[in-house]
Amino acid sequence: MENNKTIFKEEATTQKNVPSLEVNLEEIIPSFQTVFPQTRYFEIDSKIAGNRFSAWVTVPAGYDQQKSESFPIVYQIDANLYFPSTAPFHLATHGDIMSTLRPFILVSIGYSQEESHRWDWLRVRDLVPSGDVVPEIFYQTLDGTVQAGLMSQEES
Repeated sequence: MENNKTIFKEEATTQKNVPSLEVNLEEIIPSFQTVFPQTRYFEIDSKIAGNRFSAWVTVPAGYDQQKSESFPIVYQIDANLYFPSTAPFHLATHGDIMSTLRPFILVSIGYSQEESHRWDWLRVRDLVPSGDVVPEIFYQTLDGTVQAGLMSQEES
């Protein structure tokens, strides 16, 4: 994994009595620039979760030339799975004069390149409250993935 050494720092504005957080966005290369030219890929270290996450940020066509215009932001989770299938539709609507969809910025949040192969257990960590039992359907899904040859028994 190559790094272009660009680190973006932003001081987040927070509610009263809540300390502000410094957000470090590290742009990573290779990104999806060839396939999705309006997309930049970042990795973010979360002090709260103690892990690294990914963020694909896709802006509307002509975004850089529209300095005074603001755009709504749509946040998408499970980016490792859904970004490659949703980004093309996001970009296609921008040039469609028949579309009533207003141009927007798509921010797709997922797991870092280094950890993305562990998405199954990372989702359990992130979505199942501490102390709760992991739902049986999760294990059934893993068994099906192993039987399909997409994952080894050791990986599951």
